[in-house]
Amino acid sequence: MPPYVIQLVGEYVIEIVNVVRENLGCLRQKTYARFVSENPCFITLTRRRATSYWNCYYRTSDLAFHDYPAHPILEVLSPSRAVKGGQASVGPKAQALIEILKRLGSLLRNHDQDEWASWLESDRAHLERGNFYGVQHFLSVVGWLDDITLLTSNGYVLPVVDADRITATGRELLSQAHELAKSISRKTLLG
Repeated sequence: MPPYVIQLVGEYVIEIVNVVRENLGCLRQKTYARFVSENPCFITLTRRRATSYWNCYYRTSDLAFHDYPAHPILEVLSPSRAVKGGQASVGPKAQALIEILKRLGSLLRNHDQDEWASWLESDRAHLERGNFYGVQHFLSVVGWLDDITLLTSNGYVLPVVDADRITATGRELLSQAHELAKSISRKTLLG
């Protein structure tokens, strides 16, 4: 498949995206790796369009984004895979952010905040692949996360003292993650 089919991944017609996904094995890896590394803005735009279409047409259905046909294509077209063969080596600040997001995601999941935990886990996965989108998305939702109060644990209401302590821990992790994310640029992401 020639590189211009990448644009089709960002289209709203899911049947077209399915055809591209079914033919992923036909990708000329060197051609696509070069195209992706030379056109990061185009890949970012395509990712945003696909995410936007999923959000508009499928988010309220039972189709999670990781099951949306464009997702595996976008993962294959990740700039870090193109440059590093799928094995990104991130810098020290990104590695620290990955560890904090792991702790924060676990804390949120353990306190019945599965949707927020999933978002952080997705951002962490992007970072682990050296994809700057993980930083961008985290920074775009960090304000919403600041309003979370952790009142439950595994379906049970926590005593106020525990809820306050756990919420404070979550906010401290969130603050650390926010400061790290602000200090990471595209140029400093990879080690």
